Amino acid sequence: MRDLKQHPIFEATDPTRGRSVRISAPSPKWLNPFWKDGVVIRAAGIPGELPHSKFYVARELLLGGILDGSILPGTTIVEATSGNTGDGLALFCKALGLPVRLIISAGTVGWKVDKIRVMGSGVEVVLDTIAGETTVERARREGKLEGHYNPDQYANPLNPLSHKKYLAPQLFKAAEEITLLAVASGTMGTSMGLKQYAEEQGLPTYVLAVILEEKEEVPGIRSLSKIKHDIRQPWKNFFTLEDLEFVKRHESFLTSFYSWRWVLQSFGPSYGSAHFGALKRLYKAKRAGTLDRYRSKRSGMVEVVVLGADTNAPYLDLFSGELKAEERHTDKEPDLLSLLAA
Repeated sequence: MRDLKQHPIFEATDPTRGRSVRISAPSPKWLNPFWKDGVVIRAAGIPGELPHSKFYVARELLLGGILDGSILPGTTIVEATSGNTGDGLALFCKALGLPVRLIISAGTVGWKVDKIRVMGSGVEVVLDTIAGETTVERARREGKLEGHYNPDQYANPLNPLSHKKYLAPQLFKAAEEITLLAVASGTMGTSMGLKQYAEEQGLPTYVLAVILEEKEEVPGIRSLSKIKHDIRQPWKNFFTLEDLEFVKRHESFLTSFYSWRWVLQSFGPSYGSAHFGALKRLYKAKRAGTLDRYRSKRSGMVEVVVLGADTNAPYLDLFSGELKAEERHTDKEPDLLSLLAA
């Protein structure tokens, strides 16, 4: 019986050996309507040398299951995913020789599904259409079958721990100072891990978890009702309702689209969610006279960093369908203040 924990894939993909995040130049004034108030907004982009933020999460979920004896040679891995975690699991399981069954919502963009399917034999993609049961619930149910294992990124503490362990040190070192960190949130793992790191290191960083308004859809992000239904991470120990900002689909796609004009990486729609969520928080704070809550004592500026978790490549068709022609075919600078005030 081969020893999975000694497989060379884990050494080859050690996240500490490469750069996982890049920090952009400050955003231009037209993307930062609060620049006169001493606000600086930068993007923290993944990929750096990793394909997306769930790559190292998939690695840790599998390695953890192997180390505790839950995953043995021949174990079938079953996980619910909106794409990126599934992509990571497919890559690692293929290398490890483990069969993997990925439960994906039937509405997931085809590019993400095809990217996983191209891995070939041993990688099963199940487009879920079962009414009355979420993909997360289905994966948990099937993971209890003999010979199966559900890593459960939605409950497994290795999810936030991996962000704390790998992403956080590089992010905070690269940015030097962050007073407001905006993170689009789906499993809550990224926001939890980053907040825990900031608190343990005594950093002056307020972590803002950006989620969707009800009945809105953006790949990789959830609404509060869906978070409460599916997520078993102890996110309430880290975030109150005051620490959440709510955004809509269209403003997420539009803000992400605008960012392509200035940042080297072209981010997916979750970046737009996080960026617009940060703007909403700044807008509210300025109106309430509390903007200094986020101001750096060192620089005197409000140092905002917005996390971009993946590229725009899987979502190009969605961008074309979501944005109006007049929004895409213009060189005019957007009036984000009017959008915020709407």
